[in-house]
Amino acid sequence: MKIGIVTQSYYPKPGGVTEVVHHTAAELRRLGHDVTIITTRYGPGRQKEPGVIRIGRNVLFPANGAWTNVTAGWRLRHQLEEIFRRESFDIIQTHCPLVPTLPALTLLADRHGARLVGTFHAAADSNFLYALLRPLIEWGARNLDHRIAVSGPCRTG
Repeated sequence: MKIGIVTQSYYPKPGGVTEVVHHTAAELRRLGHDVTIITTRYGPGRQKEPGVIRIGRNVLFPANGAWTNVTAGWRLRHQLEEIFRRESFDIIQTHCPLVPTLPALTLLADRHGARLVGTFHAAADSNFLYALLRPLIEWGARNLDHRIAVSGPCRTG
């Protein structure tokens, strides 16, 4: 099976999402699947990495009391759609699917027939931006074919 994993958090930035993505991809590859990680660019000079496609550039943004990785760049949705078309994934997994930009754009992009799985890593009791954008977020979340919550609070939050 051909699987694309979309994440804004990936090496060289450490963190829980980075580790989940890395180890999920490694295990899926061990099982014989063709896995490509689609993530942000962390500054100039990074060498090409097998199985990793980098687009945009990383910007840190304060959210939920922490600094969150956000991908900035022109035409990110178009770039995602081009990758999805070229790679012909069977499944696309997006981590933190309601977070701007790369994960949320995955919800809006033409996936060219791929099934879409959203993995939720965070929960908050209240968030002004989510409250403001609730109709758009609910519309985007309906584009998910399957959902994974990494904890109880993520499932209910």
